Amino acid sequence: MNKSFFVTIVVACAIIGVFVIAFLVKTNTQTTDMVQPDADMTAVYAHSYVTCMQTPGSVVLGAEENRQCAADGFVYFENEFPEIELVHCTRYFDGCNSSRVEQGLLTGTTKKICSEEVGSPTCFVQDEPLQTILGTITYVDVHRLDIDTNGETTSFTSEEDLYLVDIFSSGQTVRVDFTEEASSGDKKILTVMEYSQL
Repeated sequence: MNKSFFVTIVVACAIIGVFVIAFLVKTNTQTTDMVQPDADMTAVYAHSYVTCMQTPGSVVLGAEENRQCAADGFVYFENEFPEIELVHCTRYFDGCNSSRVEQGLLTGTTKKICSEEVGSPTCFVQDEPLQTILGTITYVDVHRLDIDTNGETTSFTSEEDLYLVDIFSSGQTVRVDFTEEASSGDKKILTVMEYSQL
């Protein structure tokens, strides 16, 4: 073989190698950008169970029949709606395991494996389960909110001055998160959200 032919082969291999390396670097950069979303976008990605599963730091919960995903202070259900906001919870039961909740984050979760739920997933505020109701406001004032659900009216109260009358009015459809005191049956408002915002 002559020397110029050998040099041509080496140069051609070097050029091909440069293109291959450039392609791999570009592909790797694009993949990294897609897999690791910007930290400011984390809340945007966690709007459902599927996108929650893609959120960095998310936690899989629940029995095999009803998987859940926790991220950014919310629990999202694979098979159910609505999600549960953990901000008010002091303990969360996912249908299989229990977790302490501190500032909306799950800590100290038990490690049982369940193929079926042994109870309904529940957020607890102290020892009272957090409940949610969706209905139409029939009465509102500073401390009280009456909600009609399927012809049945339920009254909710707040110990704090929420000034609900300045925010809501009769006829609006809202979601109310509340606890019910076992001894008195009083329903205490934790959050109220207009249904159109959900």
